[in-house]
Amino acid sequence: MNLTLKSLAAFIVALSLPLAHAATAAGEIPPAQQSAAAHVMQKEVASAVYELAYSPTHNALFVLAPVRFNDLKSGKKPQVIILNGDTLALEGAYDLPAPGFGVVLDDSSNTLYIGTGDASVIAWDTVAHKVKGEVKLAGPGKEINKASGKPYPTHSLRQLWLDTSNQRLYIPGLSWKGSVLYVIDTKTFSLVKTVEGMGSMPTGIAQEPNGGDIFLTNWQHEMTVVDSRTLTVKKRFAITTDQPLFLAWNAERKEVLAVDEGMEKIYGMLKQQAEESGKTYQPTSSGSALVVLDPESGKTRRTIPTGKYPIAVKVDDKAGRIYVTGRGDGTVSVYSTRDYRLLNKVTLGAAPNSIAINPEQGSIFVSIKRGEEDKKADKEKVAKIGF
Repeated sequence: MNLTLKSLAAFIVALSLPLAHAATAAGEIPPAQQSAAAHVMQKEVASAVYELAYSPTHNALFVLAPVRFNDLKSGKKPQVIILNGDTLALEGAYDLPAPGFGVVLDDSSNTLYIGTGDASVIAWDTVAHKVKGEVKLAGPGKEINKASGKPYPTHSLRQLWLDTSNQRLYIPGLSWKGSVLYVIDTKTFSLVKTVEGMGSMPTGIAQEPNGGDIFLTNWQHEMTVVDSRTLTVKKRFAITTDQPLFLAWNAERKEVLAVDEGMEKIYGMLKQQAEESGKTYQPTSSGSALVVLDPESGKTRRTIPTGKYPIAVKVDDKAGRIYVTGRGDGTVSVYSTRDYRLLNKVTLGAAPNSIAINPEQGSIFVSIKRGEEDKKADKEKVAKIGF
């Protein structure tokens, strides 16, 4: 069966499917090397939780809560849920016109940008608690979603990147073939350019500080560099990372960070894609790693073991820490931005997914999906971890 728009949409959702955990966490830290004990608080939030954004201005955590398929029949709506940044107490829950998956916050303008399952971006007012704009990015494809009766979009959305220096929003438009980079002007909240040539599934995006070069990685062993001034492809490098799911920028060392997930299901998709093109897929990495990439060449400078099946990578420049969620073993790994030394590994159980940072406290928030052992649980969780 060919890879389709349906399989693409299913993949986006599959990032949250329950996983069986390894019996022991990979890369356990000797007691002498551990940092101070982490303080963990957890709260059940909604039937499904995805990406998070923390507002220092409002001391509020915004949680995307799309609706599970089984809940659609009851008329339940996708929501933005607001939790208190100190206690995780519920402060509000507001309906959205479409399920949100990716999110980024512009705290200075009180705007939460939300990428939705129907390939649109919503501008949501964090003070008035309502939608103040919506831009449709991808048109309808030929395949029909039997559940909704509507066509699948030609491209799917996952990660969003905010460029405050240039007042733009960058969103990879994912496709098995012909992926793009959408560019939105945040002043007018309108699509200003669609950059072609992003390859197959460019899920990862990061940017140099102060509106510098934009980096995207895809599943064709490529890193593409887009010039933020001209919005054209500047360079394209071969990389040896098979599944560079999400990216971050380490400002201290001026390096691109990628999580190499290493999921068997994704390898199956990549092999199928190669076969449909008359080729043979050759893996070049083993996954479950944080990969440090040279922004000038795409070469791997370092490969660091993480928890199993890493998903999110976030950098707290102020605290000098890198955080990586391990969905397969229920952990959050903490590394030094200076030398990539493993500082701590926190076990949360189930399946840690997305991360938001409180830069003032040096704490983080993590969305926790259902694991294999609690796949029948009514609600998924959010954790706050203090160090």
